[in-house]
Amino acid sequence: MIDTERTLANSAALTIHFEGLDQDGGDVDFASLLNDLNTIRRLLNASDEIVSGERRPTSHYLVSGLSNESPAAITLTAEPRDQAKDFSVQTVEYLISGFGSIRDDGIIPVDATNAFLDNAANLINGLGNRFKRIWLQTDKNRMAAIDKKLSDAIDDLIGSAIVSWGAIKGVVERFNSHSQPCTFNIYPASGPQDVRCVFDRRSMMDKAIAAVNHTVTVTGELKYRPRHFTPYECSVARIDIHPPDDELPKLGELYGINPNVTGELETLEFIRRIRNEWQ
Repeated sequence: MIDTERTLANSAALTIHFEGLDQDGGDVDFASLLNDLNTIRRLLNASDEIVSGERRPTSHYLVSGLSNESPAAITLTAEPRDQAKDFSVQTVEYLISGFGSIRDDGIIPVDATNAFLDNAANLINGLGNRFKRIWLQTDKNRMAAIDKKLSDAIDDLIGSAIVSWGAIKGVVERFNSHSQPCTFNIYPASGPQDVRCVFDRRSMMDKAIAAVNHTVTVTGELKYRPRHFTPYECSVARIDIHPPDDELPKLGELYGINPNVTGELETLEFIRRIRNEWQ
């Protein structure tokens, strides 16, 4: 049964209720339970990254309560890895409020990352296939239902993509050559927190490997979610790797680097023509 004394004492506790399919008598399939718990773990980690601003989760989760009744229930208690960076309460609250914003208001939180939205979609895909319903509950009785209303809202908000050709610049991390397709994530200095990049194994593997932990510009088909102005994915056609900042020339070193750049024109006329090209 749920350890209510420990749960109620910690406001960063989250209870996950699972109701299995009717043909299974409401019991939850074991493989489905593991799959959905892993997706919820990724959702919590994505929420953590959003509220903390860190690229690695600041909390881990202990199973502090179990109920074998139907519907089954598992209570998780967040434990900060560093007490000086305790975002556990905000993480759980973000997960609940994020689902509520999508389900009840039809609005994607402006700071929701690709990881949060993709895992939300993965979880809702199990509705009617792996489970009848799931609902999340904090010790303050704030709840989020994983149901058809949420499914319809997710389909409406993130089900279709707007595609355009473009480029994005940032640092490459989270390289994965074992997935199908191969991917890496690029972290821009501004704009979206990260963009998932899909590349061709045969033609781009060596360039993608060389790009890891470097600043690059990727060019290709950018995918946007409806009502969002920053891309969430790029089908990469080209990767340009930029040199580190300490290898770039200083401003003073550029002086006199190309003395004949103006040709036969006077300096003012040369600048005037460049300026006119911008207009």
